[in-house]
Amino acid sequence: MTVQDKTAYQLEAEKSIEVFAKYVLNDCLYDNTLDEIREWEEFIINWLNGTTIGDCEFEMGLLFETFQPYFPVGAPIYRGMQLAEGQELRPKPYASFSLEIEVAKYFAGYSEVYDYSGYAPGGENYLLTVNSTKAFDLSTLLQLLLEKSGNEDMQIAIEERMWETEVIAPLTEDMIQQAEIYTFPKEKEKVKKHNISGVSFMLEHGENGMIVKGGVQ
Repeated sequence: MTVQDKTAYQLEAEKSIEVFAKYVLNDCLYDNTLDEIREWEEFIINWLNGTTIGDCEFEMGLLFETFQPYFPVGAPIYRGMQLAEGQELRPKPYASFSLEIEVAKYFAGYSEVYDYSGYAPGGENYLLTVNSTKAFDLSTLLQLLLEKSGNEDMQIAIEERMWETEVIAPLTEDMIQQAEIYTFPKEKEKVKKHNISGVSFMLEHGENGMIVKGGVQ
């Protein structure tokens, strides 16, 4: 993509997010046939399913800046992380957080409620609890889209994946300094309450440098 192509794409995306926001936030007929709505629904589906292609920082930045003022978070947020041996925690402009600490513990490796998610052999497990003034309650937007949109693929993605990425917020260097090593009893048997696909999703995001709530980062 040339510089001119990239600039044109970004200008078009900035216009389309305005159209999408108008239909999402206002009491008007939500029209799935509009290109602008279909484009952003597709991005959200890919984000939830971990299938975004390449660097999606620009697109998530538009979504974040557009909707965060309408859907802020006024409570602590949590993030569980698993690192393989030799890897380090690094800042991210947009990272996934949980509203429930037990979900974050699951992604950190173990939750008494959700059982084991698997852990990185030889690596470290971290749990982070923060109060962020710049957090976006993605789950509220997704619930609104469930009510408005008839897109079956998006409804499925929301129902199956929303719990993995309830909140989007910057993962800053200051936050990383607050992260605590998370220890838990190692599982004796490979019995999990969640299927392998849920764990794979977590690891795929880490490998792509996108949403990391656990697994490789």
